[in-house]
Amino acid sequence: MNTSSALSTIRTWIAANVSGASSVSIYNDEIPDAEGTAVAIQPSPAPSNVSSYADDGDNGIPDRRVERTFNFLVRSLSATTARNLAEAIVTAMDMQTLKSGGTQIDCFSPVLAQFIDCDDKGNSIYSSAITCQYDINERE
Repeated sequence: MNTSSALSTIRTWIAANVSGASSVSIYNDEIPDAEGTAVAIQPSPAPSNVSSYADDGDNGIPDRRVERTFNFLVRSLSATTARNLAEAIVTAMDMQTLKSGGTQIDCFSPVLAQFIDCDDKGNSIYSSAITCQYDINERE
């Protein structure tokens, strides 16, 4: 599973499992200049931790588990809505295994919502984060 597949799996899981997220636009990397409450999922720019296991692979391919932090930026005209949705996302994902096809993403260690800024339209922006681990050799 590569990072874009992981983002797609996370985005789909959030829309289906987080209260209030099904009616919100969820984007990768940045929120376009549009109206309304929205979420952007960003892989952390920090280096990922990769662990390789030579004896635990499928079809002779060793498992290579990557551990990466994903940040969630939530924008809304209501600061309370932005903060609550940012916290709801990571709280719901904590200790969950997200599955897509034959792959899975294990989520843990949430960082609760932090205020980031207000944009020029008066939207409040909050950030939260969670650490995810998945096998980069898995294919969907």
